[in-house]
Amino acid sequence: MYHQVAADSIDPWELSVSKNNFEQHLTAVQQLVIPISELIHQLQNKHIERDAVCITFDDGYLDNYLNAFPILKKYQCP
Repeated sequence: MYHQVAADSIDPWELSVSKNNFEQHLTAVQQLVIPISELIHQLQNKHIERDAVCITFDDGYLDNYLNAFPILKKYQCP
């Protein structure tokens, strides 16, 4: 779960991750990422793939679209 993908100099709750770190995260997990719809399907069938990962954003910050979305597209992560 992410909040912001930005290089904020003021981040009192330490909830931001830089674009570079976000991209590093995706390179590490890209083969494990599944869409939330697939997770729901697996939950309904009471069988969740081992090591499955869903990427979510807790808030609707503009940087989620401007910074995270292009990286998600680059690595074809839903």
